[in-house]
Amino acid sequence: MSALLAVLAPDAEPLRRAWAESAAAAFVGGRGAFRWWHGAGVSLAARRRPTARGEPLAVDRETGAAVVADARLDERSALAGRLGLPATAGEAELILAAWRRWGLECPAHLAGDFAFIVWDPVRRILYCVRDRLGARSLAVARGPRGRFACASEIRALLALPWVDSRLDPEVMATLFVPEYPFGDWRRTWFRGVEAVEAGTSLAVGPEKPPVRRRWWALAAEPPPVAVRLEETLEEFRARLSTAVARRLPEGERPALLLSGGLDSAGILGAMAELRQGGDLGEVDAYSVVADDAEQCVESRCIAVLAERTWVRPRRLAVPSFTGLVELDAVRRIAWTRPHPIKADILLPAALMAAAAAEGHRVLLYGAAGDLALWTELWYLVEPLRAGRLLWALAEARRAARHHTYLWGRSAAAILFHNLVRAGLPARLRGALAARAAARRARRALAILDPELVARASLQERWRASVRAQPYLGHRADYARVVAEMASGLSGFGMTAAEFDLEVRDPYADVELVQFLARVPLAHKVREGFTKYPLRAAYEREITAPVAWRTGKEHLGFHFHEAVLRADRARIRALLEGELSRLEGVLDLGRVRDRLAPWLAGGGDFETRAFVWDLVSVLAWLVDLEGRRP
Repeated sequence: MSALLAVLAPDAEPLRRAWAESAAAAFVGGRGAFRWWHGAGVSLAARRRPTARGEPLAVDRETGAAVVADARLDERSALAGRLGLPATAGEAELILAAWRRWGLECPAHLAGDFAFIVWDPVRRILYCVRDRLGARSLAVARGPRGRFACASEIRALLALPWVDSRLDPEVMATLFVPEYPFGDWRRTWFRGVEAVEAGTSLAVGPEKPPVRRRWWALAAEPPPVAVRLEETLEEFRARLSTAVARRLPEGERPALLLSGGLDSAGILGAMAELRQGGDLGEVDAYSVVADDAEQCVESRCIAVLAERTWVRPRRLAVPSFTGLVELDAVRRIAWTRPHPIKADILLPAALMAAAAAEGHRVLLYGAAGDLALWTELWYLVEPLRAGRLLWALAEARRAARHHTYLWGRSAAAILFHNLVRAGLPARLRGALAARAAARRARRALAILDPELVARASLQERWRASVRAQPYLGHRADYARVVAEMASGLSGFGMTAAEFDLEVRDPYADVELVQFLARVPLAHKVREGFTKYPLRAAYEREITAPVAWRTGKEHLGFHFHEAVLRADRARIRALLEGELSRLEGVLDLGRVRDRLAPWLAGGGDFETRAFVWDLVSVLAWLVDLEGRRP
């Protein structure tokens, strides 16, 4: 991930460059020197991504327009031809030419993962754009007297002296109550910083207030497509294989984060198909496995998938921490530039560090698969409303045996929950959902500062959000879920940037997502199996035992537990000395009560998980304060 920065400060010409340089020094992502451009009242800067083509900064000598870009563009040759540029043109050059040709409409003519900032001295606007699904990050901050800044990392904005860096208590609360239906993707953890949402642009000028525009959104109700299951599977294979091929690195052996789950297995299946066409050689597969691999379903699947002669397994075993990465290295990753997101994905972060240390610049992964292949839990509602009661009963029995999240429940219970949702009047259904939400809210919000809960009306808003969400059908809900993809993509990208690595997720492919939005629900979950297109389309490549497995098992907790044990003194010092930083967010009395068992040398798994979440936030806040100018 490249580092992008723009500072607009028409009132402070002597100070603007110093402010911009201070912000640039705060970036985590990327290495090497920044490329700078300074104009009247504006400074742009970018640091080149190792896999980028050309420079990240381009300037139009005729108009004086300048662009900084972090992009991986699809269909480059066709775009270059339309713009009259050679196929070897860099991403920033292509985007600048697109700006000349199409102006504010240029994002719609670009395909791939991108974020860019344009300064146009003729229009006198700074134009900030984020790609359709949010694979690249962008945030903005406003200051007095027309000051404005945009950056690919929030840390850079916090280094500007006129940005309000105070914590936003309500957003911070979501770190400790992740199930709270917050839903405002524009707000960040800091009062003075806002995110540029996926598929959104923002234009601002010295005399113009910021104007946001949603330039792309997944259609909630695409035209219904009457297709046979075989056609769905064939097109899914073609779409995923294309998405993987687009994301393969140039000039180096591909690397894959192979978790043992279905999503990374599907990527490996697509790679097997590409190998048949002669488009792929060996692949390095980075995995975490259990010391007792036979007792872990993910580890067994990794072993099966790695039997291919063209897969080079690169493994770390836990809880012994033998193989790729030693425990001391994991501890350094956790405490160097600490961040709550990195702490949450410490297992992938360790594999990212290992891949980068072995010379890789790109790592494929499949974290967006759960959202791209999402189906609602109670997926029998639509068939029941269509009168297919006997089929729904048979499918409920199959779900009790096969469904990843319903496995082990009785068929009667599954059918009952679907019948309630299908048969109750909308108003009664909303009232019951709001009542259940109120119970969840009271339990979940109890850890927060009571004044915050009351002031922000968190309980009331939780109930209202549930009541206001009528069931509009699978496609409408799918569009809402896909909007959440940007958060995970940006978190993985930010973490990988620390290791000068670029991560690419084939499931975050716009054409694949648009196709899945049209797929009938009965093709997405079938015979009780979630992610049916992936399982059925790649059964031959990933083997039946992997394709038709049930259950999930994560090994990430071993990383948290190991750091908690190894760095107990450091963690105790943070908990005892820095807890006041979260005053106004948490009920510190309740927090201390929850911490007491762990501080006394005990505590169950839930307590240790709470300690990990809390200390990761405290370490991050301490680190941020120490890095501010």
